[in-house]
Amino acid sequence: MKKKIFLLLLMVGQFMAGSAKEIKDIIVLNNRDTIKAKILEVSPTEVKYKKLNYLNGPTFVIYKSDIRTITYGNGDVESFVQKEEKSTVAESTNANTSASVNTTATVSTSTLPPIDSVKSDSPKEEPSYPMLDRKKGQYVLGDQTMDKKEYGEFLYTNCPSAYEKWQSGSKRVKSGWTLLITGLTCHTISTISYFSYTKSERYHAKGGYYTYNDGARALSIATMVPATLLEATAVPLLVTGYVSRRKSIGLYNEQCAPKNSAFDLQLNVKGNGLGLTLNF
Repeated sequence: MKKKIFLLLLMVGQFMAGSAKEIKDIIVLNNRDTIKAKILEVSPTEVKYKKLNYLNGPTFVIYKSDIRTITYGNGDVESFVQKEEKSTVAESTNANTSASVNTTATVSTSTLPPIDSVKSDSPKEEPSYPMLDRKKGQYVLGDQTMDKKEYGEFLYTNCPSAYEKWQSGSKRVKSGWTLLITGLTCHTISTISYFSYTKSERYHAKGGYYTYNDGARALSIATMVPATLLEATAVPLLVTGYVSRRKSIGLYNEQCAPKNSAFDLQLNVKGNGLGLTLNF
């Protein structure tokens, strides 16, 4: 009887040992601990298993990130270290690269001189829009030329502020020339009267004295004084008037010139005069 029981126990032990050998899986954790288990399921992030010595017990779940390797009962080994190490190495490399870039940027910025202290020797870029100018008595805009009248109409249409400056200068120029011509006329009359006075000298033999054309002398003196005053007034009017008209060109270039090179200036002959059109 004892012999039968012993043989039965031996058979059961061998069966259990054989069964355990077939299902024995070994899980090695990152801290080098080992778990003898029966793997039930391997998901992308978790591993479900039962403990080998308690197969009828609860199902355990462990994250794959905590596992170093799994050795299955058929001898296959699945390692999770390479994936983690690659990820760690990639993150470390990116971090080092970012740190290097930041360090380089910091060093470069710190070694640069202040912006105000940098002096550029390169020539300044010319504006791309056409500049108004005056050449040989003509007003020039791009490849178009205008006389005084056309220029005034152009400013009146396209730049009121420059037109006011030009108009003010033109009035002073006109007044200056009027005063200057009047003064020169008076000066001429005064000169002629003076020569007439000097030529009017006559000697009276009976009386023994000389006579002159007193009227010519009076006219010479009367016209000499206003001539001087008119000419003295005309000169500053002419100077300031021409300067003001010249400034209208700069005022247009600063405030009203189109900020691009696309323009079309057309002079149109109309029934009542010239028409000036500037298309942008």
